[in-house]
Amino acid sequence: MQFDLRLTGTMNELNDKPTGSRWKKRVLPWVVFALMLALLGLFMARENDLASALLRVSMLSLAGLFLIQCLFNAVSGLVLRELSLFFGVRLNGTEWYGLPAATTMGNYLTPASGGLVARAVYLRQRYGMSYPRFLTLLSSGYLINFLVISAVGFFIVIGKYRHDMHVLPLAFFFLAVCTVILFLLYRPVPLPDGEGRIRQFLRDVISGWPLMKGKIDLIGKLIVLSLANILLGSSSLWLAFNALGYPVPGMDALLINLLQSFSLLISITPGNLGVQEGVVSLSTGLLGHGLGAGLLAALLIRAVTILYILSHGPLFSYLLSKELVAARNMEKKEIP
Repeated sequence: MQFDLRLTGTMNELNDKPTGSRWKKRVLPWVVFALMLALLGLFMARENDLASALLRVSMLSLAGLFLIQCLFNAVSGLVLRELSLFFGVRLNGTEWYGLPAATTMGNYLTPASGGLVARAVYLRQRYGMSYPRFLTLLSSGYLINFLVISAVGFFIVIGKYRHDMHVLPLAFFFLAVCTVILFLLYRPVPLPDGEGRIRQFLRDVISGWPLMKGKIDLIGKLIVLSLANILLGSSSLWLAFNALGYPVPGMDALLINLLQSFSLLISITPGNLGVQEGVVSLSTGLLGHGLGAGLLAALLIRAVTILYILSHGPLFSYLLSKELVAARNMEKKEIP
């Protein structure tokens, strides 16, 4: 559970210009989504004992997971609020809390771009914010998030798992990610022409980082919010494992959460369904807790997330639309 890289999208998506074939942009994500559902259904049908554990989850545990999801959305909203303040736009509580909820709902309805477009349209029409410029700063903020994730992961592996030869190689992975991010931030290189989500994201970072690097207060706040997200994601996994009857140590839940953050880089299905569950399952198996336990924990968190979306997404979409209509009416009254 981390900042959603899919929210950055690309400028081509924002302008609704095709960046690839219709197959890749429209059909393939849903094919993969259907395949993931089929595989999940087969697994659950064969593992009846594991599936029954989902039915034994207490209401108290569900309430705790739902609360964590609310807090996670609040942290995402605070990131949006701080970046908006950088451009002189002060979002009210409904906006900075509601926009991430509406964005998440959009990402479940359409792969990758639905939430981006909804938020971009709102910020542009409500405040006249230049979203391309905002997007460059937002991309740099997400890169800082992954830098924090990688740094925490490196020290966790070195400090806790240095004697585990199965886990220790992850230290090199986290260190490599840190090195690449620092290189991108302080030694940017021209990127070759071409299209694609990752390439556009890197261009946004290279353009946005010069705006941010001198703002120590902003960077400090983003680092603190990244740490808060790591804590919330780890707590959510720890609670999910315990609710299912497969308790894991807190440090293991922390490492699994750090690894699952990188699943956000692979945005091929609505809501990243299947990809995130696969990463959590493999990470749990690596730490010796079983692939099935990891899959169930991820599915439990997924179910709570969907419940949150159903309760908050439509509500805040409605409230934000009212904000937009009210602002337009006010502008009309001011025009003589």
